[in-house]
Amino acid sequence: MRRDQTSSSGPPHCDLCIIVMEIWFQIFTEISTVRQAYLNFVPSKSGELCSIWADGLTEKQSNATALSSLGRMLSENIHTDIIINASDGSIGVHRAVLAARSPVFRSMFSHDLKEKELSAINISDMSIEACQCFLNCIYGSSVNGSVRSVI
Repeated sequence: MRRDQTSSSGPPHCDLCIIVMEIWFQIFTEISTVRQAYLNFVPSKSGELCSIWADGLTEKQSNATALSSLGRMLSENIHTDIIINASDGSIGVHRAVLAARSPVFRSMFSHDLKEKELSAINISDMSIEACQCFLNCIYGSSVNGSVRSVI
């Protein structure tokens, strides 16, 4: 059975989306840890460190806004610079986001490969639905509950 087909044990999803979502969670956790260690505190006038976040609310709002903005970049095709061609459709995406989230894409865009020159990535064995699911995980967008219900 292909990854993008529905299994009899659950909702339609791709195994790759689950893996990507787990990696995304690890990256997000690491970023949050670094942010707390280095960005949460600034010197006050007296020289002591104080938090830049008011009871954590601003930080949470900032994280939610950043994720929402990334999702909008994908869903509204804001300044896309490369196309992913799936078996039954195409989606505009952003090299920088893909490269930041995946060492495979980073390597693909760092070397003289056809994808870099053509500004297109052909994934002929993935349906557009599975590709959208994968990209939603990459961009941190909601996936209509299908991946979240599996994780």
